[in-house]
Amino acid sequence: MWGAKMPVREINLFFSYYFRDRDAYDRIMQMLEERGYFVFKNYSMDEENEAQSEDYIKSLIRPKINKSGVVIVLIGLGTHTRRWVNWEIGYAARNDKRIVGVYLWGHTDAKLPIKLRELYDEDYVELALVKWNTESIVRAIR
Repeated sequence: MWGAKMPVREINLFFSYYFRDRDAYDRIMQMLEERGYFVFKNYSMDEENEAQSEDYIKSLIRPKINKSGVVIVLIGLGTHTRRWVNWEIGYAARNDKRIVGVYLWGHTDAKLPIKLRELYDEDYVELALVKWNTESIVRAIR
């Protein structure tokens, strides 16, 4: 049919980030929600978990990443030091997830988390690194 609109496909996302960058997480959520013709479901951890058991924490994160088609890593000045960010990146790569690294506004010189650096050096096909720009982020996700 001419003029018929194609349905917009919903994309399942998981955000991996340092919880001190929560303001940036909130801003990117707003940017993506306001972007027309882009529908997504967020499977991210909404709150920092104080649990001590690694197995328990992994049991909370695994299903969220498994449901997601794309893992977005917010890259700020302290992200590279975060153990769970690195674990989430590694788990996502082992499960063939698309990974999009997004440099926070003004932080294009931030160090990459070690797992992201390894994937970059290995030319991981499902990896994109982009600056803080709505169109660049959406393009990398798609």
